[in-house]
Amino acid sequence: MPSDIKRIKKNLTYRIVTIDGEHYLMDTGTPFWKGLFPYSFWLFPHTVYKCDDEKLLADIQAPPEQKAKINSIVMGCIAIFLWKIVDSVLDYFNLNVSLMMTIVILLIATVAMGICRCYISSRYKRMFHMQVNLKELSTEKMRIRPISKKIILVSLLVYVMFLGGTISFFGIVLHSPNLIYIVFAMLFLMFFSISHFMLVMPSKTYGMLLKGNEINRGRYLNRTL
Repeated sequence: MPSDIKRIKKNLTYRIVTIDGEHYLMDTGTPFWKGLFPYSFWLFPHTVYKCDDEKLLADIQAPPEQKAKINSIVMGCIAIFLWKIVDSVLDYFNLNVSLMMTIVILLIATVAMGICRCYISSRYKRMFHMQVNLKELSTEKMRIRPISKKIILVSLLVYVMFLGGTISFFGIVLHSPNLIYIVFAMLFLMFFSISHFMLVMPSKTYGMLLKGNEINRGRYLNRTL
């Protein structure tokens, strides 16, 4: 039973999952808590919507992405150059505030980031609901699985990197209050909150449709998108 996953045009959260010729629409952003713990997104089933409208699917499906080759040495040089620029102006953004005030600032920034994250998610959902009336579609339960152990390792490294970066910058801000450190802390927190989107990626994951006690496994199609 072949399985394939495709992206939706101009939408980060929704995916088209095809299993044995049947098409299902999946919201990767719901529920939010499944993306907060490592591998929980792959362990628990998700609600998907069966769609038989081939024309609609063709309209909303994103075109295949071209894989860009990124030179790691060049990216490393750019990162070092940018950090040098930030480091040269770092002292201008120091905050001479007490620990209590620093905590208050971090709380306000975190709440603001959370509101921004919720707005982005709800915006994508509204855009998708304007294209597809999910209330008219039947639902099924599905699990998502990685195609290899390499994907499992990469996802864990990404999870640790963003979570570790978030905790580290929060600690740095508490020790040395600085506006730039706060920005970095919020960026890492934002990326951590959306990192589970990569857990439903074309060519890296596949679907397993659950029907009662029967599991219809979706076998990954080995093809280059």
